[in-house]
Amino acid sequence: MNKYQVDLPYPPTKISYECREYGLMLLDNIGSCISEVGAINLYTYNSIITDANLKEVADTFHEVSIVEMHHLDMLSELCLLEGVEPRWWSCHQGQFQYWSPDFLHYSRDLGVLLQNAIQDEQSAIKQYQHQASIIQDPCIVRILERIILDEQYHIQLFHELFCKYCK
Repeated sequence: MNKYQVDLPYPPTKISYECREYGLMLLDNIGSCISEVGAINLYTYNSIITDANLKEVADTFHEVSIVEMHHLDMLSELCLLEGVEPRWWSCHQGQFQYWSPDFLHYSRDLGVLLQNAIQDEQSAIKQYQHQASIIQDPCIVRILERIILDEQYHIQLFHELFCKYCK
């Protein structure tokens, strides 16, 4: 068991039927300004800059980034199954935009850093919920719902760190 994710199994990474539109929608979770790639990169940065003074915070960011990598793997596999190339990009109105580090909210202030992480997790949850309300494939919806549980747990972890170190 990983104490940085919910203690429930992930559904199998499969689809009920191929729908390219679903794959294009799922790209937002890979390479948009609200994405797993963004979370992984920001949490890695946060882990590095907090490591010297706040090992608990640094370790949490590092371990959560590993959970986000697992989410990225599942979502990328779903895109492939839907016939969509899972590059670090998103697609809107037929236009692809590559992910950029400019999407990240860098801070060295611990309170801001943790609040940004909480807000980003909340934004990701809203995005997953929106997708789950549109996508008709129950296999994909189950994966999105399971990822949401992890993201909600990450909010709890970051909130606890905020309360411990910033209040």
